[in-house]
Amino acid sequence: MAKTPRQVVKKEDRASAVKLVLEQNISIAETARQFNVSEKTLETWIKKATATQSANLTGGKGFSFENQVGAWFLTHMLAGVPPLDENLGSLRQLAFQTEPDGWRLDDLLLTFQMGDTSHRCAISIKSNRQFTARKAPEDFVERCWSQFLETKNNPFSPQTDRFVNITAELPSTTRDSLFSVLKAACVRKPVEMVKQLANEDLSDNARAMFQSFACPTDLAAKYQIGTEKIPELLRCVSVLSLNLEDPNSTDKAHALGLCRQILKTGDLQTATKLWEALVYLVDRHRVDRGHIDLSVVLRSLRQRFPFKDHPDYAADWNRLWTDSKERWQSVIDVIGGKTRLPRSHLLQTIESEFANHHVVVLLGEQGGGKSVAARHWAEHRAQSEPVLWLDPRILAINDFSELRDQLSLNNPWRELVTGLMRPRMTVILDGLDRLLFAKRRAKLSRVLGKRALKSFHPRLFNVRFFAGESWSVTNGRYCRNQTASSSRERDYQFTGYRL
Repeated sequence: MAKTPRQVVKKEDRASAVKLVLEQNISIAETARQFNVSEKTLETWIKKATATQSANLTGGKGFSFENQVGAWFLTHMLAGVPPLDENLGSLRQLAFQTEPDGWRLDDLLLTFQMGDTSHRCAISIKSNRQFTARKAPEDFVERCWSQFLETKNNPFSPQTDRFVNITAELPSTTRDSLFSVLKAACVRKPVEMVKQLANEDLSDNARAMFQSFACPTDLAAKYQIGTEKIPELLRCVSVLSLNLEDPNSTDKAHALGLCRQILKTGDLQTATKLWEALVYLVDRHRVDRGHIDLSVVLRSLRQRFPFKDHPDYAADWNRLWTDSKERWQSVIDVIGGKTRLPRSHLLQTIESEFANHHVVVLLGEQGGGKSVAARHWAEHRAQSEPVLWLDPRILAINDFSELRDQLSLNNPWRELVTGLMRPRMTVILDGLDRLLFAKRRAKLSRVLGKRALKSFHPRLFNVRFFAGESWSVTNGRYCRNQTASSSRERDYQFTGYRL
């Protein structure tokens, strides 16, 4: 028997296929079809590409302490664990090389959210030891004072923001003097602290450390700054020592532990690959002055790693999955309370349509069993991915805020969908024909269709299934599809189109 000739794929096409999966969140199945290769072949390409990236990073090529620090913060973002102070709230974004935005400490800028208040941490990252037992680094102190005293177009707010120095692991004597001063500044009044230090309240090393944070001479003269201002500055200062370059360090073990906590599998091998992927992701964004939030991480890694639901959003998603299951189970699918008609051919037809389209519209006569078909499809899909079932009562909305209220969510709808950790989700819209007013239907279509795709990740709703009326775009407006006909013989027509 003759062997099948080996398919030759250009190196450029291989790179393009890998980039679609790793950077644009296109599924392996869809990318494999696009390049006419098997999914196994594509997975091999991805494995080789990520192995090369990992070798380059760990070998020093593009590898730096800054990349690891960024990855360390991303593990905390994914795990929903405060990386610095829980009073800052949830970590929302990392931004790199921020000097053009007015930040003197420009290696990294973290944005946190606590209720309605945003907190920002401007960070200096150095892989060597920056502090001695008696002295803070002069450059760090000068930059902090310069930012603290700036009066024109200053993005820093002493009430909400912080200066952070991330340095190599510090000796115990340095930690003792440094953190005793920082702690005292947070709990004592500035004038009283200066008097207490004059009376030798703290150790000799701590008093020297305090004086090393004095305002530089030129700035002190310009802004008339005295010693009593030092505690006010110190209240805005945090120091974090990290040892991430030693694979056996407690900091590295903590980061890998968070990676295991994030993953459904929880094994060390996959956690290590996730860590390397995060380091690479930081490197790619850092050199271009980019920013990384949760949506960027998920867009890049959701297809490759089996993430658990994010702790901030897990309760809302669990509520949605449970409510959806109750809704589709309320659809009666038996005749006379006994007979349940098999619909395997129908489900196969829907499956084949989804192979080429993101949206499938199920058309049929009223009472013809469209909702029953949707229920069977929901039960089928729920075995492999989450299913969100929405009915007319929930869909009678004007905007996202109303959707949040209708679904009794703790988080805003936009934020919730952006934080979806699953690689894909099935959305079933049941009974759109029961929304009587055309204007209401048009608003709904904008909220769940075009706006959702543009406002969120463009492939968040990887599969969409409408049971009810067909909708299309005419002259840029969503409207009822008058040309789609239903079958008198209760055969179902399936129409797919891309939004």
